[in-house]
Amino acid sequence: MNALNIPSFSCIREGFGGETKIIGGYMATEEISARTAVDLSVRLMNNENIGMPKIRDLEKEYILDWKRFSAYNTNDIRMVPKNTRIINYPFYDHYRKELYLLAILFVISFIFISISLLRMRRRSMIERRNIKMLEETHKRLTHSADGGQIALWNIQGNIIEFDDSYTRLTGLQQRHFSIADFSKFAYPDDLRILNALYKELCQSTDTQIRRVRLCFNENEKDYQWYELRCRSLEDAKGEMMLAGIMQNIQEVVEREYQLIVAKQMAEKAELKQSFLNNISHEIRTPLNAIVGFTNILAGEDSDEISPDEKANMLEIINHNNEPLLKLINDMVEISHLDAGYMDFEIKRWNMTEIVKEIYTTYQPLVQPSLQFNLHLDETLDLPVDIDRQRFIQVISNFLNNANKFTKAGYITLGCKVIKEQNEVCIYVEDSGKGIEEKELIMIFDRFYKSDEFGQGSGLGLSISKVIIEKLSGHIEVHSEVGKGSCFAAFLSLT
Repeated sequence: MNALNIPSFSCIREGFGGETKIIGGYMATEEISARTAVDLSVRLMNNENIGMPKIRDLEKEYILDWKRFSAYNTNDIRMVPKNTRIINYPFYDHYRKELYLLAILFVISFIFISISLLRMRRRSMIERRNIKMLEETHKRLTHSADGGQIALWNIQGNIIEFDDSYTRLTGLQQRHFSIADFSKFAYPDDLRILNALYKELCQSTDTQIRRVRLCFNENEKDYQWYELRCRSLEDAKGEMMLAGIMQNIQEVVEREYQLIVAKQMAEKAELKQSFLNNISHEIRTPLNAIVGFTNILAGEDSDEISPDEKANMLEIINHNNEPLLKLINDMVEISHLDAGYMDFEIKRWNMTEIVKEIYTTYQPLVQPSLQFNLHLDETLDLPVDIDRQRFIQVISNFLNNANKFTKAGYITLGCKVIKEQNEVCIYVEDSGKGIEEKELIMIFDRFYKSDEFGQGSGLGLSISKVIIEKLSGHIEVHSEVGKGSCFAAFLSLT
């Protein structure tokens, strides 16, 4: 009680919550009294026969006034029994842990937001700097494109779009086209190049370079050369797009053509000089023998020459007639090839049979000291569309060279199939002296001979190269000095 001036408890609620300094007690609170009265009223309203109400104790509960309780420096909530209801419990004391946790979360959130804002500010500064650099780069690129007659373009879906330089380059205001509409500007023969370029870009990420003729003036039809440099890449959304540059190279092509013409004129002059030098040497040597022995046989003292000596002289004359006749035939043949006068009788042949025939024919001509091998699967049927005689001429030339420059070892004539390219390879391999690497790029030049004083016109390989190219094939050479060489002709299988 108030008179004792010490913490006290009460079993009744009179004075509780006032200035009586009652800390708490086991009592019926106002809530319990109100709830009991309401229950009784409800029963009466429902016309229940409750009779005379009996006097009974109300329900009670343990109540603690925290305001009075905390005045005695006892703030530990753990000292209060669990089944006690606390009134006047301050918000701070009630949610102390939650407030501490909230404060900690606030501090962490503040730090996180501050770091995020700093990073965003730094990223924003970097982006502004990058944008400025991009603007400078774009400005320089624009100036370069203007000076170099270059237009930038990209293709997304079926639409091709050009930058502002396109208008200055072509004079057209329209900068958006469908691929089909843009193809109308191309020279008819170059349409397949554009179509093939589009397919390759869709299949590969490598940079592609093509030259095509375009005309953007429908009235004049003045086609000019343009170079397209392009590749495929992904945009910001991850979708594939094609981008590149288009540059007018008409002046470059014209200068290239002038250089080609000048080079051809120089080559013709050099070829003429080489022709004269080689012909004078190749013709003079056999003619000297022919003329010399002919004069002896037709001279006044011819009667004094024995029949054996005459026969020997005639044999020398005939021997020198052969290289002279071959030289003239080679010169006539290569001139016909250059002029396009030589006809090719293209028919379908079985390469297996042709190679076997060449081996059988040439077998007696190989030096006795050499081993002549044939590498051929005779069960294969290898159809090719070629001129049979011209092809045999090429392989015979390979065999003649191998026989000439191989002193010991072997010569191999072989045939194999290259399935990946659908080609057949016919090769002649030897164990001869080989060819130096610096000479490999010159052996197909006309009149070129590794041995200047050796026999031959220097036209055989040049003629062979032209013949194989006329047959839509190509020749490859592999050689190593001291180990031998391998000449191979590649032709497409039918």
